[in-house]
Amino acid sequence: MKKNYYAKALALTVAASMVSVPAFAAEGTDDPQAQEKTVEQDEQKGEKSAEEEQEKTEQLVKEEKIEDGISAASDDDQETAVAEGEVFAKGDCGATEEDEVSWELVKNDDTDDTLYRKAEENGYSYATTAEDDEYEKVDSYTLTISGEGNIADYYGKNITIDSFEGDIAPWRRALLSDIEADRTTQEVVPITKVIVGDGITGIGTDAFSYLALNGTITFNENVTYYGSGVYSYCPLITTVDFTNFKPENVSDYWIPGHEMLTGSAVPYGFFDRDKSLNTCIVDGKTYTGELALPERIDTICTAAFRGTGFDTINFDDGLKDIKEVGPYGMSNLANIDTFTYPGDVDFYSGESPNGNKTSSVVLTGSGIKN
Repeated sequence: MKKNYYAKALALTVAASMVSVPAFAAEGTDDPQAQEKTVEQDEQKGEKSAEEEQEKTEQLVKEEKIEDGISAASDDDQETAVAEGEVFAKGDCGATEEDEVSWELVKNDDTDDTLYRKAEENGYSYATTAEDDEYEKVDSYTLTISGEGNIADYYGKNITIDSFEGDIAPWRRALLSDIEADRTTQEVVPITKVIVGDGITGIGTDAFSYLALNGTITFNENVTYYGSGVYSYCPLITTVDFTNFKPENVSDYWIPGHEMLTGSAVPYGFFDRDKSLNTCIVDGKTYTGELALPERIDTICTAAFRGTGFDTINFDDGLKDIKEVGPYGMSNLANIDTFTYPGDVDFYSGESPNGNKTSSVVLTGSGIKN
């Protein structure tokens, strides 16, 4: 999206300012009071005309944003304050015309999801507490997806192949420090919670990546399709409850042609680089520090848990039903202490979309001790 909304708005505002304000006496009278009254009426007409032009300008900006899937709820996305509980932005996000799916961003109450951030070279780093004096408290938002059908696929750097032409998710763009930034920006935005309605059946690629989601991620049991990198690069996620995670027909597009044993898999890059993620909940049991998945899941696709915070990988316990693990599936685990190596798991490899051959690279970049 490269439309210059504000340049157009400025042009129309300048045109509005050039509206002349006539000052002439009432015809057929020399009464000074009548002349003053007429001048005052004309000035009011001029002011009204300018106001109408301004309203047209604002409507044009809103209509263009709606065309791009973003509808601003305030007059100026980044400068006008939004009250707690009010809609900040909204739009449509269906995968096809048949998918009647919409999204809405609402500002959180100050007492909920307190969020802090500090400026970094490439955007911001976020925390749930002020870790040092450089952190400042910022507004946080809740994203609600409603309607029926599938959410569209979106772009995410290092997740989506280069041939994909779509933009980043509109709810993320609405909160960027520069709403017209290049789509490859890796800036995380202050969305702390996502609510997926019961009518949603599929979540597209990178739908919720680069968000300041915190606490526990849960799933809607009606969702059976998941794209790649859905929760990637979310630095504050700590826990995932897999109770309602029931993916169907998942394939590892990073290894073209790779066939899953049953199709029940954690998709490519699903939690990639979620550095705080270190706890799983499976069938009511909590695995603190240990990667664990439900029995129905038999495959971990490429980079699915790369760079997460788990310290224990045990294929005799939490991962006893896993049959396949793709390249980088659990690499770059900075906190890992123990890795129990299985004898019947296929750490598969192949040729990536760019033509390079990959290896299993299971523990590369990890500080394994045992």
